Amino acid sequence: MKYIAYKLCFQTGVHFGDGMLNDTKNTFCADTLFSAFCIEALKFGEKNLQNVYEKFNSGKLKISDGFPFIDNELYIPKPLYTVESSESDTKDRKKWKKLKYLSLEKLEDYFAGKLNVEKENDRLSKLGEFEVRQSVNLRNEEKSEPFPVGIYHFNNRLDCGLYFLLGYEDEDDRYMLENLIDSLGFQGIGGKTSSGLGKFSMIPQTLSESVVGKLEDTAPDYILLTTSLPKDSEIEEVLEGSNYLLEKRSGYISSNNYAEELVKKQDIYFLKAGSYMKKRFTGDIYNVGGQGTHPVWRYAKPIMLGV
Repeated sequence: MKYIAYKLCFQTGVHFGDGMLNDTKNTFCADTLFSAFCIEALKFGEKNLQNVYEKFNSGKLKISDGFPFIDNELYIPKPLYTVESSESDTKDRKKWKKLKYLSLEKLEDYFAGKLNVEKENDRLSKLGEFEVRQSVNLRNEEKSEPFPVGIYHFNNRLDCGLYFLLGYEDEDDRYMLENLIDSLGFQGIGGKTSSGLGKFSMIPQTLSESVVGKLEDTAPDYILLTTSLPKDSEIEEVLEGSNYLLEKRSGYISSNNYAEELVKKQDIYFLKAGSYMKKRFTGDIYNVGGQGTHPVWRYAKPIMLGV
């Protein structure tokens, strides 16, 4: 399988749901991106939607979560692996705990306990800024209803944004997805796109042979780069000896013709990106809908980095 990174350069603020409307994350999970691809593909007909689903379901296309980039430097989640650092005092331990992401190119320094954590934290602190914006609900003509919305603005002066990894087998599939990415850039990704949030332009970035090798080769351990979930037949073997966190994935179905009323998706717990796994797994695409007019898919197939 071949791999490429797609950098999303945001022209507006973003809102990625974090439980409360007045809060937001500054990254997104792969299932959010997959859902956006499906909604965008449906605009070009149900046949296009089915093609996108089949390519991902068969494993011919794979995606990671959306992670930060600064200039040409790509960041991944800090692995759930205890590192013996030469920095032993309490203040320095707090710096290591504060670290959420590290440069893909500095992974070996991290495992050797030689990463300059203060420098990494300082660089990541310049990624962008949070804002709480007051919006108004105008659905009620007699009474406007103000409400706060959490928004994150990426630092365009330092060329900051989010990227995701795409694994693909055929160039035609890659070009098909690039067209969807371009179309999605005009629509926006995340929440409150109707208010102009989440719009971006896309820049492809090639990966080094070393990184591609780690994404494909068998290794003693793996860093999970996609918030995802093993199949029932895989889960016991996959979790044995692994260090992982769980992340609850929920939300509402955004389809206009699924049901007459707004319907909540079935809650499901995934392994969080950054989990330190002992084995690769296949994962699946799960139906988290109910009794509506069509299935509602949640993407849960991983990209994993061998270490």
